Amino acid sequence: MDVIQKRVILKNLVYLQGTLHVDTQLLAHFIQEKIITEDEDERIAKETTYMDKSKKLLRILQQKDSFNSFIDVLMATKRKFIVTRLRETKEQIEEEWTQRVKGWLEEAFEVGSTEEHVSLDEIEDFIKRKPGEKGILPRNILIKVVASCFPSSSCVEETEVLFHKLRRKVLDSSQTEGQDTSVSGTNAPMATWTMNTVCEWLDSIGMEHDIADQFRSEEIDGQVLLEVTEEALKREFPHISYGKRSNIIKGRNAIKARDAETMSSGKLRRQAEWTERDTPRTRSNQQSSCQNEFQETPGELGTANMSDTAIPGDASLHCSEVCRTFDRKVQITQKYTHHDILSCSEGQQQDLLEPIHRFILTDLSTKEGKFVLASETVRFACACLNDRTNGTLHFGVVSRTSDKEKTGEILGTSLSGEQHDYEDYMRKTVSSCFVPEQRDIVQACVRPLKFIEVIPTKDMQKFVVEIDVVPSYSLCEEDAFFVRMPTPQRGMFAAQCLYRWRENQPTEIHGDDVVGFMKFKRKLAETRKEREHKYLRRMDSYDYSMLKDKLVNLLCLGEDGFIGDIYPILVISKPTDNMDQSYMKENMNFLHTIDWKVVFDFDANAVVCDFITSEDKLIKICTTADDFYSRSSENINDPEKLRSLEEDLRSSIPYPWIFVNGHSRTSTNTLDPYPWKKQKREGFKKAVDFFASEIPAGRAIVVFALLSKDWKVMLEAAEEFFSAFPDQWMCIAKDDSVSQPWVEELLRRNCIDNDSLKNRMVVGMPWEHVQEVVLQIRGPRRNGECMLPTSTGAEVTMKQSTLNELSNLEVLSAVQCENAEIMETDKIDDYRRKVEAAFYKGEEVCWWNFYFPNHVCERKNGTKAKEYVRRILEQRPDTGIGKVTVYHQPGAGGTTTCKHILWDLKRTHRCAIVRNLSDQTHTQILNLWSFKDERPKAVVVLLDNEDEEKSKVLMAMVEETAKQMTRDEAGTRPNLVCVFLVCRRHFTIPDKITPLGTVSLKHVLDPKEKMWFKEKYEELENNHQQDNGTDPKLLISFNILKENFGKEYIERTVKMLTADLNDKETKLLKYVALVNAFELGFHPLPTCAFDPLMVTMPFASGPRRGRHAVSFRWETNLSQGIRILTNEVYTQGLGFIHSIRITSPLLSNVILSQLRKRSNEGEEPLSEVVTEFLNSDVFRQKSHARDSLLKAVKEMMVNRTLLPNGRPECKFSPLVQRVVKVESKRKAIEMLQLGYTLTNDPFVAQQVARFHMDEKDWPNAEIYAQYATQEMPDKSCLWDTYGRVFLKQVVEKYNGYITSEAQLIAEEIVPVIDIAIRGIEMFRKEQHVSESERRMSRNKAGYVGEIEITVALLDCLNFVQVFSDRDVLHRFLVDELFVPENARCLFDFNGQDYAGRLKQLQWDVRKVLVRLDDESEQLHEDSNELKHKLMAKTILGKKVDLHSYFGESADAVDATLTNEEKCQRRRQALFQRDTDTIGGIFRQLDDRNAERNLCKIKGLLDENIRESSSPDANDLRTMISVNMALLHIRDKYLNIIKYEDMVDWSRRLYELRHTVSFMSLEPYLFYTLFNWPRKNTRSHLMPRELNDALRQWKEAYYKKYPRQSNEERPYRRRDNTKFFLANGSDMASITSFDQLGRRKTKGDAFWRLPAVLRTLQRFSGRLSRDGDEIRVNLRCECHDDITMSIPASRPIGDRTMRNQTVFFVIGFSWFGPKAFDVSSNDPTENVRYMVMDHQNPRPAPCVRPKQDTPKTDYVTHQRFVQKLNEIGERLRQVEEALRQKRTRTKEEKQQLKRTEQQLQHQRQQLIERRRKYFRTEDSSSWDDDID
Repeated sequence: MDVIQKRVILKNLVYLQGTLHVDTQLLAHFIQEKIITEDEDERIAKETTYMDKSKKLLRILQQKDSFNSFIDVLMATKRKFIVTRLRETKEQIEEEWTQRVKGWLEEAFEVGSTEEHVSLDEIEDFIKRKPGEKGILPRNILIKVVASCFPSSSCVEETEVLFHKLRRKVLDSSQTEGQDTSVSGTNAPMATWTMNTVCEWLDSIGMEHDIADQFRSEEIDGQVLLEVTEEALKREFPHISYGKRSNIIKGRNAIKARDAETMSSGKLRRQAEWTERDTPRTRSNQQSSCQNEFQETPGELGTANMSDTAIPGDASLHCSEVCRTFDRKVQITQKYTHHDILSCSEGQQQDLLEPIHRFILTDLSTKEGKFVLASETVRFACACLNDRTNGTLHFGVVSRTSDKEKTGEILGTSLSGEQHDYEDYMRKTVSSCFVPEQRDIVQACVRPLKFIEVIPTKDMQKFVVEIDVVPSYSLCEEDAFFVRMPTPQRGMFAAQCLYRWRENQPTEIHGDDVVGFMKFKRKLAETRKEREHKYLRRMDSYDYSMLKDKLVNLLCLGEDGFIGDIYPILVISKPTDNMDQSYMKENMNFLHTIDWKVVFDFDANAVVCDFITSEDKLIKICTTADDFYSRSSENINDPEKLRSLEEDLRSSIPYPWIFVNGHSRTSTNTLDPYPWKKQKREGFKKAVDFFASEIPAGRAIVVFALLSKDWKVMLEAAEEFFSAFPDQWMCIAKDDSVSQPWVEELLRRNCIDNDSLKNRMVVGMPWEHVQEVVLQIRGPRRNGECMLPTSTGAEVTMKQSTLNELSNLEVLSAVQCENAEIMETDKIDDYRRKVEAAFYKGEEVCWWNFYFPNHVCERKNGTKAKEYVRRILEQRPDTGIGKVTVYHQPGAGGTTTCKHILWDLKRTHRCAIVRNLSDQTHTQILNLWSFKDERPKAVVVLLDNEDEEKSKVLMAMVEETAKQMTRDEAGTRPNLVCVFLVCRRHFTIPDKITPLGTVSLKHVLDPKEKMWFKEKYEELENNHQQDNGTDPKLLISFNILKENFGKEYIERTVKMLTADLNDKETKLLKYVALVNAFELGFHPLPTCAFDPLMVTMPFASGPRRGRHAVSFRWETNLSQGIRILTNEVYTQGLGFIHSIRITSPLLSNVILSQLRKRSNEGEEPLSEVVTEFLNSDVFRQKSHARDSLLKAVKEMMVNRTLLPNGRPECKFSPLVQRVVKVESKRKAIEMLQLGYTLTNDPFVAQQVARFHMDEKDWPNAEIYAQYATQEMPDKSCLWDTYGRVFLKQVVEKYNGYITSEAQLIAEEIVPVIDIAIRGIEMFRKEQHVSESERRMSRNKAGYVGEIEITVALLDCLNFVQVFSDRDVLHRFLVDELFVPENARCLFDFNGQDYAGRLKQLQWDVRKVLVRLDDESEQLHEDSNELKHKLMAKTILGKKVDLHSYFGESADAVDATLTNEEKCQRRRQALFQRDTDTIGGIFRQLDDRNAERNLCKIKGLLDENIRESSSPDANDLRTMISVNMALLHIRDKYLNIIKYEDMVDWSRRLYELRHTVSFMSLEPYLFYTLFNWPRKNTRSHLMPRELNDALRQWKEAYYKKYPRQSNEERPYRRRDNTKFFLANGSDMASITSFDQLGRRKTKGDAFWRLPAVLRTLQRFSGRLSRDGDEIRVNLRCECHDDITMSIPASRPIGDRTMRNQTVFFVIGFSWFGPKAFDVSSNDPTENVRYMVMDHQNPRPAPCVRPKQDTPKTDYVTHQRFVQKLNEIGERLRQVEEALRQKRTRTKEEKQQLKRTEQQLQHQRQQLIERRRKYFRTEDSSSWDDDID
C-alpha cells in the first residue's frame, strides 16, 4: 500500500476492527484471491477474539500492495458500507496530503534558472525526512502537486523525472546563527536530543540529507553534538565544506547558550540520558529497581533487592566488570577486561523493564559464526518480544552451561570481517525470519549490534557482541510474534513457531501453551504498558531544576553558599580521552575556584592536576598516598619525613594533591584493583585517616567526581571515605551511564543505603552546568593582573604562576583593585559600602579600604613612619636592608597604618606583606626585588606581628644575601634590597621611644584624628538615613576610636549587646573573650572548635534542608549582638579555616567582665571561668581546631607582656598575674596545673615549675621542671629553668645563712653542695642542647647559670667554720693537695668525693669563662642588643667574685718556692687579671691604666718564660696576645717587641697547642700570621707546613664550634677578623681593625679611607669561577713560590670579575686568612706616600677611649661581709650611746635615733642588694623562654 492507502486503513482502524468480523468465509476469500498465505491464515486463526483477528488481518494487509483487492473482497462478501467509508476517507486524505506537501515544497524549493533542475527522487527524499513521515504520495499525484505549486517549471522524463527551472533554497549564515529552534524536538536541551532530533535540526539549518545520514551512521546524538569540535568534524567528515562546518558549530553554540541561560534561571529540563525514543531507556544490571532515584515501592510489580544478588564467580580471583548501560551506545573509553566477571546474572529477571541477560560463548570468526549470531538473536528477540521483557544477548561471555569456566566470565570472540558485515547479516536474517507485518516493529525493538572491545588480549583483537531488545508497548501492543527459524541451507526456513522464556532460556512452545499465551498476551501487554507509564510518570514528575538546589545543598552543607566552616574534599576518577585542557577550561573551570582541603586523584596521568596548575592555582603535590605510610621504604629510611609532611600539611596554604594510584611523573605504576589493595591501600588509608583526624567531625564534604567509567580502583577506596566521613559525601556524574554501575557496586557491597543514594547523588547535570552553578555561588574571583613598578618608571606584569611561587608573600600590585572583576559590574557601590562596614565593624583592613576614598584615618605617627621609610629609601644604607618599627597597642591601628604606608608606596616601589615565615621567604623577597629589572629599587616588606626570632632570621638572611649578590654601579657598596616595616603589638609602650626609625601608636587620638572620626560618623549617619548604608551605631570598632577608646562607651555598648544572648551564645562569647583577653597574639579561634558547645555531639545524620533538616552550622545562625561583637575571619591551616574572635582587643576584657557579672551569685571569679573553659567539651574532640585551641590556652598560660626593649614586663603571663592579684596564689597554681594536665605542654609545665620556685616549693618545682625537659629535651630554655630550681635553692640557703649569721661544720654544707652539683648538671645539659638549636641568638644562659651557681656555692662555703679564714678557703680551692683538718670528711662523705668536686670548680668555671669570652671575641654578635649587655654585665660581676676565690692578688711571689710553684702562683695572679683569653687582654685597653696593667702582665710572663724549664703554652699564648695589645698603645713597642721573638714564640706555641688548658685557636692564628709570606718581611715557613697549619686550623675551628660546620646563614655566625697584613716590615707588617679606625667608619667606605689604602698591603690573584675564593701566588725567599686558595670575605656577585685577576688585602679571621676589599683594579695606584717599611710612620694608633675602671655594683661576699660588719659596728655604737645614762638633749637623742634608722635601712638595703645579686629567674631576661 502507498502512504495514502495506509492512512486510510489507520484512520479507520478502530471502525474496521469492530465491523469487519473476520470469519472463516472472509479468510477463505483472501486466500482464494492470494491476498494472504496459509501461514498468515494460521496466525490469524490462532487469535482468540474477532477484534484481535481483525487487527492481525489489517496489519498483514498493510504490508501488501492489496488495497484494491481488499476492496474487492469486501464487495464480494457484502460489506459495501465499509467500502463506501474507506473511499470517502481516501478522498479526504488525498486533499490533506496535497496541501501539506505543497507547504513543504514552497518552504524548501523555489523557481530557478533554465539550467537548474530538481529530480523527483530528491523531492521524495525531502518528504521522507519530514518529522513523522515514512511514506510519500504516489508518484503520479506528487507530479501533479509539484506542477500546481510551480507552474513555470516543466516536468521531463528522461533517465529520471526532472523538474526544470526549479531549485532548492539555501539558508545563509545569518539565518543559521539566529535559527529558530522551535522545530519539533529541538526545544528541549540539546543534551536530550536523539539522533533523529539531530538530523531534524540539520535539515532545519539547510544541511543536505547526506550530511544528516552520515551523522546518523556515526550515532551522533545531542550529547555527542555538545562535545564535538570543528577539528573533529573536519577529521570525521572531510567532504563537508568549511562554511557548512562553521554553520553547524555556530548553530550548536547558539543552542548551548540558550540551554545555559535556561539552566541559570532554574528551568533545566530533562537530562542527556533520557532519549526521545518511544520506549524508556533502562539501566544495565538493574538487579534492583530501588537503586535509582525513581525506585519502586514494595509490593509493586518487579521489585527486587540488590543485596540478594551476588556476582558470580570467585571475587578473589576475578574482578567484577560492570555491564554497558542497557540500550545505550558504547562509550569511547568503554572496554571489558579479559577474565573479569560481568556483574549481571544470566536468565534472572523480576521486572519487565529490567533486562534479562543471556550469555553465549562462541567464535563468531568461523564460517558458521554469522549464522549462529543471527539465529540466536532471532530466538532471543522472539522470546523477549512475546514476554514483553527487556533483554540483552551477550556473545563472548561464558554461559551457565559451561563446566570449565565461570558463568559470566568475559573471554570475547574474534571477528572475521568488518563489524558492519555482522550488523547487515543480522538485520537481513531477522527481517526474513519475522513475518512481514511485524518486521518494522522488530527492527525498531531489536537495537543495533554493540561491539565492546576486550582488553588485554595476547593474540588478536576480541570483542563482546551485545544486542539489546526493547519491546515497548507503543510498538508491540498486544501482538504475538511468530518466527520461522533460519536453517544452515541458505534461503531455507523452519516451520512457523513462537518462542517464550522458559527456565531462563528462549523456548519454543506448542499446542496448549500457544493457546494459553494467546489468551494471556493481552494482560501481559497491559502490564508492560502500566510499567512504562509508571516509569515515564516518575520521569515527568521529577523536576530537574532541583538538581541545582541539590548540588548547592550538598556542596555547601545546607547553606546557599560557602558560608561558615566547610572542609570540601575532592575525589576524582580518571577523565575520558576527550576531556582535554580546552574541554576542562570550558566545562570544568569550577574545580580551581573551590578551596579544597585535599584532592585524591585516581588518574596517574594527572590530567586534572595539570589543568588546575595551568590555571595558575597553587597546589601542593604529594607524590602518592605512600608518603603517609610509616612503613614505606622512604619513611623507614627517613623517620622524620612523615612527621614533617603532616606538620607541613597542617600549616600549608596550597591544598595537597595526592595521587592514589601511581603518578606518571614519578614513574610509580598504575595498578589494577587487586594489587592496589595489596600494595597501596594501607598508605591510602593512612592519608584518609590523617585528614579525618584533622577535620572537625561533621564539617567535611567528600565530593566524588565521576569523570569516566574508569573507577574500579576508586571503588575499592570509596569505603575508606564512607567510614572516615560518614554521611558527609556526595557524588556528581554527568549521566547515568557513568554513575549507575558505580552505585550498583556500592549497594552490592553494602557501602551505602538507598536513602544515601537518593539524597547524595547529583546525576544528569552536565559539567558545564555544574560549573555555572559553582561560579554563581562563588561570585567574582578575579583580582586583576599584578603590575609591579620598575626602576625606569615602567610597570611589568607578574603572572599568577609567578605569584604562586612567592607563596609566603602577599604582593601588592601597583594597580591594586583597579582591574578587578567587581569593577566590571554594576555592584561596585554596594561593594564599597560592604567593605567599609566590614572594616568599621572590626575586620582587618583590606586594600579596597585604601582604594575607595576616605575609608581610613591616617594617624599622625603613621605619617612619621612613612617619612622614615622614604628616608631609608633615599639614603640607601650600606647594610643592604633598612628597618622601621611601629610599636602599637592592640586596636590602635598598627596594621592599618603599616598597610597604608605600603599603599602609598606601591606606585614607586614593590611592596609585599609576609604571610608565612619559612626558609624560603628571604629567597622570595629577593626574587620579587629582581623580577624583570636590571637595576631594581628596594622592596618594602611588612612584617605584621610576626615572631621576633624568625623575623631576625629573615632580615639577617636578606642582608647576607644582599651583600653577596649586589653592588651599586661604582662597585663600592651593596644596593638597598629591602626595607622592612616591622609592626609589633605591645600592651605597654613608654611615652618616648628613643631609637631612630621607631614610632608608636597608642590608645590616644590627637584633635585632628578626632575631627576625622566625627565627620565620618556624620557621613555614615546620613547614608543610613537615606537607606544607603549600615547603621553606624553597629560599627563598634569605628565607634571605639571615635570615642577615643573611652572605657565608658565600651562598657555601655557591651552591656546592651549581650543582654539578649541565649545560654550557649553567652558561654561561647565568654570563652572567646577569655582567650582574646589573655592570649597576647589576639589570634582568631577556629569556629568548629566550639561545635561540642553549640550543637549536640556526635552530629546527627540527615538532610540539611527542608522540614526535617538537621542543622549543625551554628555559626550561620548567631544573634545580632554576638555578630557585632565578633568577627569571622579565615586563618591559615589546612589551607584557610573559618575562625572567630572579638571585634576589637579592647572589647575582650570588658565582655569577659560583663559576662562574669551575669551570675546570680555575683561576679564569677576569673579562675573559675578558666577552669570551666578548660573542663568544657570543646577539648574532647580531636581535630586541628582543638589543637589550635590548646595552643591558645598554652599561650594564655605562658606568654608574658614585653616592653619595647624586649624585657618581660612581669614574672608571669597576664592571666596568672591577674588571678594572683585578685584571687590568690593557690588559685593561680591550680589553674596552671589544670592547664598542664590539658595541654601536656612543656612550656606550661615550665611556668608551673617557675611558680612553685617563686613560692619556694622546691619538690614540686623540680617535678614540673622535669616534666618539661622530658616532654621537650631539645629545648635549652627548659633546662635553664630546671637548673635555676637548684640555683635558687642555693641562693636561698645563702640568704638564710646571712640572716642567721650561720656557722656551719663541714658536714652541714654537703646538702648545699649536692644541690649545686645537680644544678651544674642541668646547666651543662642546657649548654649542650643550646649548641644544636637553630636560632639567631645563641642561648648562653646555661654558661651563665653554671657561673652563678658556682659563685653561690663558693659564697656558702664562707659560712663553714673551717673556711671562715679566706686564705684557707683560697688555698683549699686552688691547691690540689691541701685540705684542712676539719674538712677531711669531704673527701669521702656517703661515698662521694666532695672535696675533689670543689677543687675542680676552678677549672670548670674557667672553661666556661673562656668559652663565653672566646665566642664573644671570635664570632660576630649584635653587641647592641639589650640581652647581650645584660649578660656581659652579669658575667663581669661574677668574674670579680671568681677572681677573688681563685686568683692571686699579690704580684710578688714568695722566693722560697720552687720555680714551678712560682710560675703557678704568677698564673693565678694572671687569672685575676683576666688573661685567659685574648679578648680579656684586649679589654685592658679600655682602662686608663691599660699600659701599666699590660706591662705588669708582660713582666710576669717574662719571668715565667725565663724561669720555666720548658715553656708553657698558656704563657706563650698570653705573651703574644699582650704584645699585640701593647702595639695598640704606642708606636715605641714596634721596636721594643722583637719580631724574631714573636715568630719563635708562635712556632713553639703551635708545637705545644695541644697542651693549652682550654681549646684555643690562637696557636693557629699566631703561627700563620707571623709566618705568612709578604713584602719586607722574611718567612721561614715551608709551603707544606703552612698548608698543614691552615688545614688543622679549620679542623680545630669546627671542633671548637661544631655548629659552624653544618649551619647556613643566618644561623652560621660570621667569624670576626682581628689582624691584617700591612705594608711595613716585621711588627709594622701587622695591624688590626682598631688601629685602622674601623669603629669610626662603617661599611665599604672604610676600605677607601686614605689611611687604610696606604697602610694595608695589597695582593693579587685570580678569582674563582664561583666568586668565593682567590688563587694567590705567594713568594717565599727561602723556598719556591706557593699557590694557595684564600676564601673571599663574602662571595663576589660581579660575574665579570670571575676568572680574572683581582686585588685584595688579607685579613686573619678566627677561621683563617680571608681576602677583603676584592676589586678588579688596584685602588692604591693613585694613593701617594704608601707605607713601605717600618721607618715610615703608621697612622696614629686608634685606641679605644680610655676610662677609669667603673665602679661596679657587684660586690664579693668578702666585701659584703666587710660592709655588713662596718654597719653592724656603727649600729652597736649608736645603740651603746642610746643606752648610756648621761644626759642628752632631745635633739641629740633624735639625731641618734635617726642615725640608727638610717644604719638599719642601709643594712637592709645591703642585704637585699646581695639577695638580688644572683639572677635566679629564668633566661627570658636575655632569651625567649618559648617559641
